[in-house]
Amino acid sequence: MKRVFHARYTTSDFDEGSGPGQLFDTDARCGAARAYLQALRHIRRLAKLNKGPHWKDVRSTLRPALIRISRNYWRDFDHDERKNSANVKAEATKLLKPLKATVAALDKRPFYVRRALNTEAAFSAESSTSEYGDVYKTAQAVNQALAQACEVFVKRGHRKSGEAIRFRNASREIAALWTEVFGKKFPLNTKTGRAKDSEIAKGVSRIFVSPGPVFVYLILYEIGNRWVTVSQVEEALKTLKGGK
Repeated sequence: MKRVFHARYTTSDFDEGSGPGQLFDTDARCGAARAYLQALRHIRRLAKLNKGPHWKDVRSTLRPALIRISRNYWRDFDHDERKNSANVKAEATKLLKPLKATVAALDKRPFYVRRALNTEAAFSAESSTSEYGDVYKTAQAVNQALAQACEVFVKRGHRKSGEAIRFRNASREIAALWTEVFGKKFPLNTKTGRAKDSEIAKGVSRIFVSPGPVFVYLILYEIGNRWVTVSQVEEALKTLKGGK
């Protein structure tokens, strides 16, 4: 009889009431749960060959990491698939330079100037400084956050290829997770070989041969609702080689 993991070790970890860090939609939550099961199976197989840790020893590492990775993937998917994504990128590119200039200008002002401007800004907003807070610091933080957001949009790649932001970010995060779980440097070897007959029957013609990329594909395939291809993961991993 085939042994399966007890439900309390798996799906209950990903229900909607799993804490303040709960996932924002069904795709992300289900993707994280599937990836978690796949990761446990994969690690269990490797442990039998003395090539990895015991699955119970890495549960506490896998669960929060896969929730975060899945949430980020589907957030990025939302952008990649948005019809106006090209316009957002174009406008973000225009905003980036003036935002950076504003941040630099705010950072250079001496303390007495900051204090005077903060007091006047709070007064202009018809609020006391104690209630309104440090307006100057808020302005710095907001402009810096907007500049960082613009940089993210400016760097976004193509929607469908492995260079799309969702594949690049997820591959980077899963590679880091592999290093944490196995205690080794992630092997950036994207060489592939012929798939097994059982995988070919599912439409997969080739698979990775290096253990790191194998792990990335297995996890990303489940997180991505099983729409992710070997070619997309291959392209994404190549961007890691180039430091993109």
